[in-house]
Amino acid sequence: MASDALTTDELGQLLLDAAGAGDAEQVAKLLETGAPLSWCRPDGWTALMLAAEAGKSEVLSLLLDRGADANARGKRGTPALIAAARAGQAATTALLLDHGADLHCRTNAGWTALIAAAQEGHCDVVRLLLDRGSDLEAKNSGGGTALMLAAVEGHHDTALLLLDRGAALQARAPVGWTPLMLAAREGHADVARLLLRRGADVEARRDNGEDAISVCDGDECMRVLRDAEGLQRWPRRRCLALWRH
Repeated sequence: MASDALTTDELGQLLLDAAGAGDAEQVAKLLETGAPLSWCRPDGWTALMLAAEAGKSEVLSLLLDRGADANARGKRGTPALIAAARAGQAATTALLLDHGADLHCRTNAGWTALIAAAQEGHCDVVRLLLDRGSDLEAKNSGGGTALMLAAVEGHHDTALLLLDRGAALQARAPVGWTPLMLAAREGHADVARLLLRRGADVEARRDNGEDAISVCDGDECMRVLRDAEGLQRWPRRRCLALWRH
């Protein structure tokens, strides 16, 4: 392939195609031919970002060794680390961190890699990020934590992992949403049950007075909440009776 036969843009596009496909041999040839390492699509995505998201570790390692920026961002502010985490690519997530990617980077909407991985239910990536020191209680611009996003999407195992690592059970988003309310709103009975077993307050209320029961969707989830309501009210009533006595 002669470098004078192709334009810079053509070489750049070929590099992106090869990186996304995981063709390390072709990527190496294109770089030797003069393909620009930092060339990007109109949305700002580079070969590095595509390889990270697609889980192409060999290509990603090659690009990083050639000097690709581990913290490059697309036009929407999405760094390669968050793209990899959201896609559930534990290997490329780890590789980026090993090459200096910012663990605490955020998108323009305030999403961290941990929040993105939790929303998609990628337990292995969530565990990796927590082991590396990711902020468990970081919030996106909408006020959502990793636990809230796992709860609203119904990812039981991810929610369990976050709780085991100390995620705040009663954290609140704007207007008072808690993880339990969000799980109930979407009808995720298994997640609601988990949160209640860990001590979530079924009677906690939003700013407008709604609680988990009033926003609940689904018969099974409602039964879980009603059972918990009875169990949680009994000690309170007993304490009140003893106090009055």
